[in-house]
Amino acid sequence: MSSATWKTAFSGDWATATDWTPSVVPNGTTDVLINAGVVTVTSETEAAHSITVSSTSGALEIGQGSTLLLGTTLLLSAGQLDFGVQGSGTPGGTLQGGTIIANGGSVVSTNGTLVGVTFQGTLTAPGTFFNNLAIAGG
Repeated sequence: MSSATWKTAFSGDWATATDWTPSVVPNGTTDVLINAGVVTVTSETEAAHSITVSSTSGALEIGQGSTLLLGTTLLLSAGQLDFGVQGSGTPGGTLQGGTIIANGGSVVSTNGTLVGVTFQGTLTAPGTFFNNLAIAGG
């Protein structure tokens, strides 16, 4: 496994290698850390082995028409997972696979899709479409 850390406190695109340390775009064998800034998946399909959002100033956004393939876990110890642009009515993207652990962070969604995802924590996501969602632990 390799690892990558989002290195800017600003918003940016997941597919921009220079916004990561080291300067490579994460893939299905990468453990990702987001500790500041908003990382947006805008490409058609991206992947990560695992993702940790560890700061209230950090967020992962999955934009319209994009898919993020998750190998193992998305740990939201702070910050948020966001699908689409809040209040816009625009559909968000898709998170496929893995387990979301919301332990201090939150899921914010208007029209995102979770496919084959297990969720642990409190889920408040009105207007969201789910397909094959397993909810564990409450």
